[in-house]
Parts: sequence; structure tokens; C-alpha cells
Amino acid sequence: MCGDLEEDTAFDDLIFRRFAGFALSYGVVPPQEIQPVPHDLTEPEGRGTYMSALFRDTMVRAMKDTASAAEGTRADAIAGQAVVFARLAGMLAAQLPPESDIFRAAMEAFMDGHGEPARREAKRHHHDHDHDQGRDHDH
Repeated sequence: MCGDLEEDTAFDDLIFRRFAGFALSYGVVPPQEIQPVPHDLTEPEGRGTYMSALFRDTMVRAMKDTASAAEGTRADAIAGQAVVFARLAGMLAAQLPPESDIFRAAMEAFMDGHGEPARREAKRHHHDHDHDQGRDHDH
């Protein structure tokens, strides 16, 4: 058991060092004062909470950049963000060994995110339609 923990920590350290080296090649270094992640990443609930918070934080940055883009260029900003985030997701997934199957999970998340606007629109349309019941209207 104790040997497993040391082995897991060594693997974790190797992954982080490789990621930090890659990030450094882009001029990105960890902050001097590192705050611990406020969630237990060893538990599914903690990972889910962490990922939801990271999603929201990233969405805030994307929204701020898009809102501050000049009129007529906001769609270009969104398109650029999609490409950059996909590239970052691919690079992050590449840090882990193939047997982790993170590439498949990342692609499933990409496809789920891609379908989200249509699902929301369909749900909104269904909800609007329910409120129209009993009224005379054409389709």
C-alpha cells in the first residue's frame, strides 16, 4: 500500500513536470504562491465540483474577452476561443498515457458541449410551447 502511494506520487510528479516544462515553453510558470485546489480531487464529487468551477471561470474569461471585442468581431473572438480551448484540451489530454482514455473522454465532452446550444433551444421551444397550450395558434 505504501509503495503504491509513492509510485502514484512519482507518476503524478512526472506528469506535472512534463506539463510544467511544456507550459514554460510558452512562458507560463506556476505562480509563486500556490493555493491548494479547494476540492478533494480523489473523490468523484470533488472532481466534479472542481471541473464545474473551472468551466465557469473559463467561461467568465471567454465572455469578458468576447464582450470587449469590437462590434462585428465577436463571432471571430468566439471562433478563436473554440480553437484555442480545443488545442489546450488536446495538449492537456496528451500529458496522460493512452491507457487513461482521457482522449475519448475529452472528445465526448467536446461533442456534448457542441450539442448543448441545440438541446437548450429545443428545451426552450418545448417550454414555450407548453405555455401556449389552450391558446389558438398556428404552427
